[in-house]
Amino acid sequence: MNQANRISASAIITAFLVALAFPATAMAQGLSGDKTVGGTSPDYATFLAAVTDLNTNGVAAGGGGVTFLVSALTETGPFQVTASGTSADPIVFKAAVGETVTLNSTTGTYVLELKGAYITIEGFNVVSENCAR
Repeated sequence: MNQANRISASAIITAFLVALAFPATAMAQGLSGDKTVGGTSPDYATFLAAVTDLNTNGVAAGGGGVTFLVSALTETGPFQVTASGTSADPIVFKAAVGETVTLNSTTGTYVLELKGAYITIEGFNVVSENCAR
């Protein structure tokens, strides 16, 4: 094996080890801007999908926050938001104009639990059926 081949093999091994140390999920960027939930050609088909992505990726620092514009839907949880916004980068879940958004749960201790900070919910119906709180 000549020296050029050894360098190439070494570079490949190094790149592989770096990829293992820093998986794509660790390099994911936070969310920002307006995102759509439900409706025609949404960013997220369901409220749960939006919450899961937010909890996984967080909010982009300096991005001005993220607003989820939610079209008419009724979805059963419970749902838990663990991501946090900041005063400069808030998290907003907002029912689209003229749309009815209902979150409900028939089990568990909550329908929608907000564990993070700087989170606003606007225009949602939250219905608790047999939940403890």
